[in-house]
Amino acid sequence: MAVRALICVLSLAAAAFLVVEERGARAAAEIQHSALASGVPKPGQTAKARRRLPTAERWNPDTDPRVDIGVLEVRAKHWRAAAAEFAAVTRREPENAQAWSLLSFSAARYDSGLAARARARALALEPPVPRAR
Repeated sequence: MAVRALICVLSLAAAAFLVVEERGARAAAEIQHSALASGVPKPGQTAKARRRLPTAERWNPDTDPRVDIGVLEVRAKHWRAAAAEFAAVTRREPENAQAWSLLSFSAARYDSGLAARARARALALEPPVPRAR
């Protein structure tokens, strides 16, 4: 009897975990869809994506949703907000060359020192490939 109860409790816990993960995956997909759309984000689109971020990040170490929000901010020309998102990613993943490059790109619009440091870090992580002769 105790074994059946334990199996029921574990099954319910697994089901709850899967529900949370499914919600997180949907939120991440919505954010990604917004970032992949072309042109300047529609009014409220970035704010809506930002509201979905806690759900997308819950129990998920993936930083792609945060990068996608940074991309939305770049497309909206909100350089500081974009840089804040990319900087958050670089703090969590200091070896993420893409995030360092994006930080450099957005910071170049308002802080040349930060842009240069980010670019140097990106180049250190992914040096240019020499051209074949």
